[in-house]
Amino acid sequence: MLLLVAVTIELTRMSLGQVAHTQAGPTEFSAAKIDPCCPCPMESCDEEPQFDWKCSRPLCALFNRLKAECRPVPWANWSEHPLSIGCFAGMIHGGPLIEDWVGTTTGFDGGWRLGWDVSPSWGTEMRFAFGSLQLYDSFRADQALTAHDNASGLLPNDPQRSRFDHRNADLFQWDVDILYYPWGETRLRPYFLAGMGLTNIRFTDRLDKGYHSTCLSLPLGLGVKYLCNERLALRLDLLDDIAMSSNHLQTQHNLSLTAGAELRFGGSRKVYWPWDLGRSFW
Repeated sequence: MLLLVAVTIELTRMSLGQVAHTQAGPTEFSAAKIDPCCPCPMESCDEEPQFDWKCSRPLCALFNRLKAECRPVPWANWSEHPLSIGCFAGMIHGGPLIEDWVGTTTGFDGGWRLGWDVSPSWGTEMRFAFGSLQLYDSFRADQALTAHDNASGLLPNDPQRSRFDHRNADLFQWDVDILYYPWGETRLRPYFLAGMGLTNIRFTDRLDKGYHSTCLSLPLGLGVKYLCNERLALRLDLLDDIAMSSNHLQTQHNLSLTAGAELRFGGSRKVYWPWDLGRSFW
């Protein structure tokens, strides 16, 4: 009889311990710190996670998208097709050409490029750009033309007095640039650019005097490329083409913002022929 009572007490104590252990499990789990950006690990999670602006759905989606674009993908291998040919177009803004006489404002800039990605982090390009910028004249230049027209006997309302109001400067830029890709071979590929080349400009001033000058230029800028597929990439460039002073012209800062596309090609591929395993094609 005493043995039976002892066994009953022991079984009761063990059952109470299991119940207490089972109830303590969820309590400890609920007290654990849960990352608000991660979904609840339990199927039945009634409590809403604490709101954090860094983990809001729009920002999380944006951050995840940027991470996905910056993460290498199997076919986003820029070195697979290291050569490129592309075109671009946009706007360009100039500055004073001759102090207190004539300068350039805003115009069109476009052209084409030849490129070669030497490594995942470095590349080189050759750029040919053609621009047309509107000219402006200083007050001194306007007064000089007015004095010249008065001396020629033109009437105040003669249409010839406005013959030089709308003029453009023709610009040609050629340079060789070095590109640095800080993120390497990612689908979204930012870069920094620096180079050296020549700038040729041709224009006439308010008194119909022609100027034609070729000077050394130093392009500096940055941009970003986006690989749409294995052969096509889009790009956006912001450049400051610094043209050194030459003859009567002062140093120019031709700031351009252009968008373009490039077609990628080249690269070697193995041809698995039994008699020539190392043969490759471009």
